[in-house]
Formats: sequence, C-alpha cells, structure tokens
Amino acid sequence: MKKTLLVLFLAVSVSFLTFAREPVSTISEGWFRFGVEFGNFFERGFYGGEMDRGYIGSPGINFSSYRFTNHRNVGFFSSFFFGIPRINPDTNNFRGFDNTTQLGFIFGVGFRRELSERFTLHYGVGLNTIISLFDFTEHIPSIGNVEFEVSTITLGIGSDVGFKLRLSNTTFFSFGSIFTYDFARFWSTDTIIGPIRMNDSGWDEIFRGISIRPYFTIGFYLLRETIRF
Repeated sequence: MKKTLLVLFLAVSVSFLTFAREPVSTISEGWFRFGVEFGNFFERGFYGGEMDRGYIGSPGINFSSYRFTNHRNVGFFSSFFFGIPRINPDTNNFRGFDNTTQLGFIFGVGFRRELSERFTLHYGVGLNTIISLFDFTEHIPSIGNVEFEVSTITLGIGSDVGFKLRLSNTTFFSFGSIFTYDFARFWSTDTIIGPIRMNDSGWDEIFRGISIRPYFTIGFYLLRETIRF
C-alpha cells in the first residue's frame, strides 16, 4: 500500500512539474540589408592654433540590421559603412591623398512603424564612430619625398531614417539616409623620412562634424521562434 501511494505521489508530482509551466514562445524578426551609400562629411577642427575644415565625399557600401522580438516596434539597430573618400584639395586644408579609407559604426535602438501592408518607416539612433585612414606623399626640396600616414577617430551620435518596401516574404528594398553629429576627434600622424618615423597625436581642442549619407539597399528577413519551458 505504501509503495502504491509513493508511486502515485511521484506520478502526480512529475505531472504537476510538467504541466505547471506553460511553454514560452519568443519570435525574433531580423532585417538585414546591404547596398550603396553616398557619404557627405563636413568637418571643422581646431588644434594648436590652427583651424582645419573641409568637405569629404565618400561613396561606399552600407551594411545594416534591425532586430525586433514578439512583434514589438522597438528593437535594436546597427549600421556599418565602408567608404573610399574622394577629397578635393580646393575645398579642404588637406593636400591630395594617395590612399583613403573610412569605416563607420552605429549601434543603438531601432524603431518601426507600418504605413501599409508593404510600406514601413524605420528609424534608429545610437552611438556613432568613424575611423578614417589617409596616406599621402609630399616632396620637400631640402629633404626629398616625405610620407604621411594620418588616422582619425571621431565620436558622436548617429541616426538612420528610411523606408522599407516589402518585395516578397523574404526580401525588401530600403532607401533613406544616415545622419551623424560628431563632437570629438582623435588624430594621429606618422611622418616617414627614409628609415625615420615620427609620430604626433592628440585630441582636437574643438571639433564639430556632421554627415549626410543617403543609401539604397536590398535586404532580407530572418524569422526565428524559440520555445522555452
């Protein structure tokens, strides 16, 4: 009798533990897009009594993503930019550069608002950083050819505003623009004269930079459902 009651007690306990907690389902929706981006950078910095200002046009590639869970309209947003700046010496305090590269990153909060069954407004805001690498060679009569390697890192706030057009259940077209406002810049310059390399670096005393970067991208959806007990 005791064994029967024990078995019955164990069976009831297992059944209670099994069915007491209902499974929890989490639906994750991801948007991943890539395409072309046209960077327009306007910068002004002040260091050591010298003002440095100018415009940089930087066409490149945009990789961005949004992630939402359980059909919410608030989620996560990230954007990556790879650009090849085209610097016009007439509109900058710089000389012409031999090699140029820009990398941009934004991580923050993303939002969406459905305007119709196929058309969606999306926007995001977060922390922004832009890494720029420039190389150029200058001929100085008393010395010869002098190589310069310049790198800068700017910090600020970035945002994305765009529209998404659903093409199918798996793909979409998106267009819009990235906007950034940077308020700090660290720079480093390596001067190379033959086997001698000299470095100078520091933070700008005053720096302001804005960018307007329209883009056109193609993307795809990634849906995933996770069930936890």
